[in-house]
Amino acid sequence: MMKKLIILSILCLGLWGQNIQAVPTIHGATGLITVPTAESLQYKQFNMGFDYIYGDVPKNDSWFYKANLGTFKSWEVGI
Repeated sequence: MMKKLIILSILCLGLWGQNIQAVPTIHGATGLITVPTAESLQYKQFNMGFDYIYGDVPKNDSWFYKANLGTFKSWEVGI
C-alpha cells in the first residue's frame, strides 16, 4: 500500500510539474532569470513596471502592470 502511495505521489508531482511556466509576478521578476535578494525600496522611493506576454494568438496577449512604494525602513508595498 505504501509503495503504491509513493508511486502515485511521484506521478502526480511529475504531471503537475509540466504546467510550470515562467511568467511575471506582481512583485517583479520570477527569479528564474535574476537572483532574488532581500533588498527593498528606501523610504518614499517608488518604482513602476509592466510586462507584455505573447499569447498563442494576438487576442490572448496580456499586459501586466506593477508598482511598489517604500513605506518604512526595509518595508515596501506593491500592487
